[in-house]
Amino acid sequence: MKRIYTIVLILVLGTALTGKVVAQKYTIQGGLSLSTMLSKDDDDTYSNDYSMRPGFHFGILTEKPINPSLSFQTGAVITTKGFKLEDEIVGTNVEFNINLLYLDIPLLLKAGSPLQNGGTVFALFGGYVGYGLNGKAKITVGSDSEEEDINWGSDENDDDFMRLDFGLSLGAGIETSKVIISASYDLGLANISAYQDNGATVKNRVLKLSVGFKL
Repeated sequence: MKRIYTIVLILVLGTALTGKVVAQKYTIQGGLSLSTMLSKDDDDTYSNDYSMRPGFHFGILTEKPINPSLSFQTGAVITTKGFKLEDEIVGTNVEFNINLLYLDIPLLLKAGSPLQNGGTVFALFGGYVGYGLNGKAKITVGSDSEEEDINWGSDENDDDFMRLDFGLSLGAGIETSKVIISASYDLGLANISAYQDNGATVKNRVLKLSVGFKL
């Protein structure tokens, strides 16, 4: 955990120092994350049976104006990813959970338009780069459960997922002088599967519902 805090601290301090030079705006943002994964190979798409796993995201964002209606947004956001799979085998409920924790760096263009009654409606478009911090795989059969750590790396025999993630981001929301409410979707483009024979592919998918407070 010390490593996680160090990475976040470096990024936050870096954005803070940059903000002093270019007069960026700051927002503390967090909320609900609903994640799943695309999982397939050349034979089948296995993620059709996955369901979204609830989690969270939390971080600090900075925003640099480009013109009165357009700005560039970035920051550091801790985000949970993964999926949930539920089934019934011989009358026994079975649940499988993958819970991953990432540090994401959003790289977004934000286009806004003022509302007649005050506030601004905006749209977000861009991408993100993520780094896997830790993770757990948990299987529950009836009342019994077992949990194991996720192995990060590119060894197809020993590892589960590769740490680097990246993809596209789309979003929209409404903001006032103090509060921002938004929804966004992260579409992972990176194949994070350590095992890639027979076209094996695993990609992250995350829906975020966020509330932000301007500093």
